[in-house]
Amino acid sequence: MSQAIYQIIVMCVLMFCGQLIFFEESFNIITELDSPTKDEKVNDRMRLNTMCFHTFMLMNMINLINCRNVSDDHLRIFKTLHLNKLFLATFAMEIGVQCSMVYFGSDLDSTLHVILGTNPMSWAMHITAWVLAVLTIPLHIVVTKFIPADKFKFMLALDLENNEDSANCITARTAKMSDGYNKMVNTSVKNTNSKEDDGEAARKHKIEAERRQSLAYSRANMTSTVGDAF
Repeated sequence: MSQAIYQIIVMCVLMFCGQLIFFEESFNIITELDSPTKDEKVNDRMRLNTMCFHTFMLMNMINLINCRNVSDDHLRIFKTLHLNKLFLATFAMEIGVQCSMVYFGSDLDSTLHVILGTNPMSWAMHITAWVLAVLTIPLHIVVTKFIPADKFKFMLALDLENNEDSANCITARTAKMSDGYNKMVNTSVKNTNSKEDDGEAARKHKIEAERRQSLAYSRANMTSTVGDAF
């Protein structure tokens, strides 16, 4: 939870205040285009979008180090890290792919730039992205030390895998919302079928009326023809 809150705060600051921090001239994040124009291949909005993407991905990748330790000793996150060769290889590959996307995709004349959509970033933006990502490790240590997991035992009562309505407030509320949605769908289907039945009945009535009218017209023409003959 702490990592999610931290990432939300970081992303909000970068998205809404990044233009004031990293660029000489501010811009409106609503009206500024995030696509190239005829006059320029890349603008500050596009650079900021790339930094937000790069920072978000790095924070999640660095957080893998926090998540791998599920033992009771949560503070020693680097314990036995060197023994897990598969994790190290996967971690290095993910970091390499992410950095390659940002580095090679920032070449405005390359095909990768068109495919990936990444844009050039300043050194200040690169360093900030890495610092914010690495801060997930001390954040995990501080939160784990001063806010123990025992404080969140009440979360055990939220049995989201139980289908019983009385299991907890979340499943009960979800079941109630599901029932209301099903009733709404059934009512809509019934109304649609009723309208279709009424439409079908009206169509049949119209066909029958046209048939009777045609038959009456034919009889009238026949009677007139017979009268003229005599």
